[in-house]
Amino acid sequence: MEKRNDSSKSLTGPHFLLVTFPAQGHINPSLELAKRLVGTITGARVTFAATDSAYNRCMLSKENVPETIVFATYS
Repeated sequence: MEKRNDSSKSLTGPHFLLVTFPAQGHINPSLELAKRLVGTITGARVTFAATDSAYNRCMLSKENVPETIVFATYS
């Protein structure tokens, strides 16, 4: 039997994708939801997607953000 090097085996728990609407009043509550998800569900990870412009305007502060939240951008 072939042994595969699968890095996903080390990542247990659910993985959430949060895609935000790029308008005022949507990003910060979504980020708080992401923090709650990783803080309350064991092994949870979140990919937080926001527009390039929102990310570049420093609307997304990485301060006090757990390592289990990863930021991704789209245009």
